[in-house]
Amino acid sequence: MRQIVVRRTDGAWALHAGAGAIYFRTGAQAERQARALAADLAARGEPAEVAVFDLSDQPVGRLTFGAAA
Repeated sequence: MRQIVVRRTDGAWALHAGAGAIYFRTGAQAERQARALAADLAARGEPAEVAVFDLSDQPVGRLTFGAAA
């Protein structure tokens, strides 16, 4: 299962889906992009999970996308 992490940093939200990070101004933008990426992976047969953390690294939410049959 591929894990996609959205984490609050100083002044931005970072989306980690592999080796690098993509930064967004708002958490809504980062979460929307993470959900779209996870849904795309699931549609291609690879289950994915989106995990969202706040500035103090506390979990805020978690979504799981199962692989499409």
